[in-house]
Amino acid sequence: MYNHEKICNKVDSLTCPRCMISFSNRHHKSRHIKADKCKARSIIHARTPNIQNITNNNNITNNTQNVQTMNNYNNIIVNNFGSERIDHISNKEIMKILQSGTNTVPLYIKKKHFDKNFPENNNIKYSNDNKCQVMEDNCWQEKDIGLLSTNLMKDNTEVLLMYCDNNEIQLLNEINDIEKYEHIRNKLFIVYNKSDNQRYNDVLAKIKELIKNSALEFETL
Repeated sequence: MYNHEKICNKVDSLTCPRCMISFSNRHHKSRHIKADKCKARSIIHARTPNIQNITNNNNITNNTQNVQTMNNYNNIIVNNFGSERIDHISNKEIMKILQSGTNTVPLYIKKKHFDKNFPENNNIKYSNDNKCQVMEDNCWQEKDIGLLSTNLMKDNTEVLLMYCDNNEIQLLNEINDIEKYEHIRNKLFIVYNKSDNQRYNDVLAKIKELIKNSALEFETL
C-alpha cells in the first residue's frame, strides 16, 4: 500500500492528472494528454469515479462539478511534505519569480506550499510558539519553524538553481541580458552557500514570516 501511495496520483484512470477533466474512454484521455495544452487545476476539481458525472462532450456538468468540488475541498487529501504538485507553477511564473530580488525563494515557496487554489499542497501549518505542523507519512508532525525554514530555503534554492542551469538558453532569451542572468543565478548561489550572512538571514526571515502569515490567510477561507 505504501508503494502504491507513492505513485498514485489520487485521480481515477479516466481523469487528466493535470487539469482534472474526465473523459469517457482512455483514447480521449490519451489524445488530450498528448496535446499537452491544458492548465493545471487542483484535485478538488476532480470527479469521483462515477461515469454518470461525464457528459457527452467529456466534461463534468456544471452543477455536479460545483457540488463535487465543495465535497472534495472538505475531504482533501494533503500531499506529504516533499511530494507537492508543481505542475501549476508555469515557466512564465518562475521567470517572474527569479527576477524578484530577495523575494525569489520565498515567492517560490509560497506558490508551492501556500497556494489557496491548490489546497492539496498546503502541508505546512503554523501553530504557535515558533512551532509548525507538517504533513509527513500521512500525518501532521510538529516541527520547529527555524529548522523548517532553513530546510525550505536550502531545498528550494537548489531547485531554482537547477532550473537556471537546465533552462539557461530559455532564460537568456527571455531576459536578453547575460549580466542579469548571472546576477540572478549568483544571488541564489550566495544564499545557498551562506556566503553573505546578511542576505541569508534576510531571506530566512522572509520565509519564517511567510509561514506565520499563512495561518492568518487560511483562517479566512
